[in-house]
Amino acid sequence: MAIIFQTLSIGDAHIRLAVVTDPFQADLWVYRVSSIKTAHGECYWFITPDKQDATLLVYFTSADSAQVKVYFTSNYEDAGWQNESLFRGKFG
Repeated sequence: MAIIFQTLSIGDAHIRLAVVTDPFQADLWVYRVSSIKTAHGECYWFITPDKQDATLLVYFTSADSAQVKVYFTSNYEDAGWQNESLFRGKFG
């Protein structure tokens, strides 16, 4: 389940992410859901303001320093790994 909390400390983060605006540069296309109950898998994210609710602490950084590049899609059906074999499992 992808309940995401953005930490401001790289030392607290489980993973370093970069948000990209070009979908073809992304490793993962993410769809933001509106409630914790609808967050699932690695690509349907609920972003929480409460650290204790999170299943993953992320630190947003530059594309050069990121472990995974994400693109936020507005289409539910488009969400998913663009190269699943390389990255699947990085989120827990």
